[in-house]
Amino acid sequence: GRFSKHWNSNGADSTRQLEYWLDKMHTGLEKIPGFDPLSTLAIANFSSDVTKTPVGGTIRFLDLSVGPVASYHWEFEGGVPATSKAKIPPPVHYSVMGTFKVKLSVTSVGGNNTKVDSVSVLPVVYPNPTKDGRIHILLGSYNPEDISVSVYDILGRRLDIFKPQFGNDDVTLQLPDNRNGMYIIRLTNKEVTNTYKVLNFHK
Repeated sequence: GRFSKHWNSNGADSTRQLEYWLDKMHTGLEKIPGFDPLSTLAIANFSSDVTKTPVGGTIRFLDLSVGPVASYHWEFEGGVPATSKAKIPPPVHYSVMGTFKVKLSVTSVGGNNTKVDSVSVLPVVYPNPTKDGRIHILLGSYNPEDISVSVYDILGRRLDIFKPQFGNDDVTLQLPDNRNGMYIIRLTNKEVTNTYKVLNFHK
């Protein structure tokens, strides 16, 4: 069937009239000022050239925010610089292994908006191959109590004879310089484990 409503003359029952619902105070307003929040609110967004980098590496971030951005505020956990207010921040240097948050906050007439992501900074194992059995694992600043290092042969058998030496920013392993072959090094930092294959090649 048909359905219709009139502003103020749709039968005797006022509840069937639009004025009862839309203008109970009988103000007579015909227009209500307002705004489109999507036209005044900026949405934060960004990307990076990589999401993983070795200790000592650099990551570049690119602003992809949409809308009328009035200001930017970047925060780089574990990075240098730690913050930036530029639209395109300078390259960020990471000198410590771990997973770190990246946060971009933008302001606009319509309010504030934030995006948070993360990047991973990985240990560096060198030299590889090694000719004297000595392996260094560059970690950056770390707590030795959080680090666990184990060595396996190519068949997956754990070799307990290799005891890691903990330095200020790295861990050193001495493999037997007279035993050529492939070794697997498993490094755990708290709950994150990284595995590396190392070739011991002694002439």
